[in-house]
Amino acid sequence: MNFSFRKMIKNIWRTFKIVFLQEFDIVINQIQHIGPYYIFAIPFFIWGLYKVISSCNNKSDKSENIRNVLLLLYGGSGLCTGLMTYVNVSRIGHIFYPILVLIGIGIADIV
Repeated sequence: MNFSFRKMIKNIWRTFKIVFLQEFDIVINQIQHIGPYYIFAIPFFIWGLYKVISSCNNKSDKSENIRNVLLLLYGGSGLCTGLMTYVNVSRIGHIFYPILVLIGIGIADIV
């Protein structure tokens, strides 16, 4: 394995473009003008991430804290995949599950 910081920075940028900017990857991986999820869901994702992180400070409900920490660790493992390899939608597909859960949390909280 050839490691370089230049390659890691390219991988970070590529991960950001695929996950958050929804850049078109390969025809068989996603629909061209839609992406893995709709682009208007990004604010709900940010709000859901804020709610999950802020609820981790709540000491009263331990089971909810455990669920939130596991959700954040699951998303963090997807980001680690994006650091190590040149990603496409099929390689980093496991990051979309926690993103969809966070989008759902954001929508449920706002509604």
